[in-house]
Amino acid sequence: MRSAFATSCVWYYQALATRIGLERYQRIIPKAGYGNHDLTGGVTQFWLQSSLSISPDEQVEFLRRLHARMLPFAATSVDTVLDIMTLSRAGQTVFRGKTGSAFDTRKNVPILGWFIGSVRMA
Repeated sequence: MRSAFATSCVWYYQALATRIGLERYQRIIPKAGYGNHDLTGGVTQFWLQSSLSISPDEQVEFLRRLHARMLPFAATSVDTVLDIMTLSRAGQTVFRGKTGSAFDTRKNVPILGWFIGSVRMA
């Protein structure tokens, strides 16, 4: 999971999403308040330039709720995600983040990239 997260390994997350199933996503995504909640793109595609969308402001708010443990996930799951997101530490400061990108599927070239993250001081 750690290396899949770091490299945005799509096939890994597609296999995981298939195991989780669309029905479970349909229950949890709205409860978590993630983006527009639209999963019509299908279980292996909804987050890949498909139906699910989220604004930069919504992503920041989602991260704020993740750090505040205000999401409907088990504490151990949140701990795992925060650990996997950790890029580096400097003393009591923890840097976390994730890159993302969108591709022109006809040319298979990136057309948009982003980084979302946080800096926390313990």
